[in-house]
Parts: sequence; C-alpha cells; structure tokens
Amino acid sequence: MTDNQLIAQFLIEKDNHAFEALVKKHQSNIRNFLRRLNAGNIHEADDAAQETFLIVFQKLHTFKGKSKFSTWLHQIAYRCFLKQLDKQNNKLIDFDGDHPAISSLMNSNDLAETDVLVAQLMKHLSVNERLIITLSYSTGMSQSEIVEVTQMPLGTVKSHMNRGKQKLMKLLPKSAAVA
Repeated sequence: MTDNQLIAQFLIEKDNHAFEALVKKHQSNIRNFLRRLNAGNIHEADDAAQETFLIVFQKLHTFKGKSKFSTWLHQIAYRCFLKQLDKQNNKLIDFDGDHPAISSLMNSNDLAETDVLVAQLMKHLSVNERLIITLSYSTGMSQSEIVEVTQMPLGTVKSHMNRGKQKLMKLLPKSAAVA
C-alpha cells in the first residue's frame, strides 16, 4: 500500500494496523536521519524518533498531502530534534577528532564501523550543515524538498551544503575524498 492509502485507511477506518505499517515503513529512515543530526547519539535519536511518531499519530489528520508524506515526516522529526537541542541548551559535544582513528575506519568494509565514522565526521559540522547534508545524501531529498522541511531559503541551504562538504573533504583522507 502507498503512504496515502495507509493514511486514508488509518484516518477513515481508524485502522491502527495502517498506522503501524506507516511507522514500519519510515522508522528506519527517521531514526537514521535523527542519528546523523545527533552526531551518532543513538539514545537521543531514538527519543526524538519516538516523539516524532507520537506527534504524527496525533496530527496525521492535519497532513494535507501538498508534499510527500516522507517530507512532512522529516519536517516533524527536525522540529523534534530542535526541541531536544533546546533542552540541552544548544550544547553539543564536539569531537576532538583523532584523525588516525578516522583513517583506520575509512579502510573498513564493516557497515557498523562506517556508521561510527559517519557519526564522528558529522560531529565536526554545525547542526545546519548536518541537517542539509543528511537530508540531501541520506534521504535523497531535492533542494526544494530540503527548503520545505527546514523552512530555510534556497541560498542558505546551498551555503550550508557547500560549507559542510568542504569541511568533510578536509577531514577525509585524500584517497577517500576522491571516491
């Protein structure tokens, strides 16, 4: 079933199984998105993901269908992340960066180690750079969809994207940056 069919089934027939199917379909993407924004903090990401789906359950009737459901869902997840950030007084722990560790992880074929590398690299980016890079590369959103999720002007989105990519290119060993 499509997202719209599941939404209709949930809203019209009050079918909780339809909502459960929506959650199963999108929870992995939302958790990964929030993990990247939280620079690998799995617990914070899981808390924000849970809050996201609770809000979706309560507010699904307000979804107008003007954008893709996944775009709307990421918008809610992003707001949950921002609320979480406010609770932490905007303090994110910076990774001092043991670059030899990053280099050794770069040579790994292990997906778990790759996730560790991405989390370590994301800690070097500002929250907005993490957001834009994650939405673009992890979720495959277009720049116009990113504008919709973040409510940032297109020029700002492009600036954060370029700055984030430049920072990552400096952190990655030259052999990995070319790949």
